[in-house]
Amino acid sequence: MKYLLILLLSSLIISSAQSREMAKHCDEMSKEIESKWFIDNEYDYIPHVINRTKRKDIAFDNIDFKVPQYSGINIKTKNNSYPICFEAKTHPTAILIEEKELYNPFDRKMEKHLYFSIHAMDNCGLPCTQAHVYSISFYKKEKYFWGLTIRENEYPSMWFVDHLTFKEAYGLHRYGFELDIYWRGKWYTID
Repeated sequence: MKYLLILLLSSLIISSAQSREMAKHCDEMSKEIESKWFIDNEYDYIPHVINRTKRKDIAFDNIDFKVPQYSGINIKTKNNSYPICFEAKTHPTAILIEEKELYNPFDRKMEKHLYFSIHAMDNCGLPCTQAHVYSISFYKKEKYFWGLTIRENEYPSMWFVDHLTFKEAYGLHRYGFELDIYWRGKWYTID
């Protein structure tokens, strides 16, 4: 009986730790950390953007808080915007923009969404670095935060890199990783 109780308590603690969102709408993050978010136009870092669409109306703003180590980005189009903020020591490094057909179970039809996959680096302590990929989509004037798509205990995310073409993966690594590329089961050296 004692072991059953320990097992139940352990599983409860583990399941609650795993369900914590590392990114969310900036208004929710603002309430959580008790600090207002603001657009920081002086901070000029924008993650590497891979745009597979022909859309020219997509823009990004940096978001900051007075609380150190919290940040985010505001994704903007002519019809929508979504401010996404990240936990402390987590920041976006790449954004893949695609148009995807997603199924709407209520109307029983496919809808073409503007889909953002955001690759983020989570600094979980020395020498720990993890990769998280978050997804957001826009459909007409609606917006959806799909949450954490994938979490990997390596950086960069092999899932994210394998989803790219070789040219996109090479550009991503040249932009900020400066590492050799492991792409679809094979190593490539960057000069």
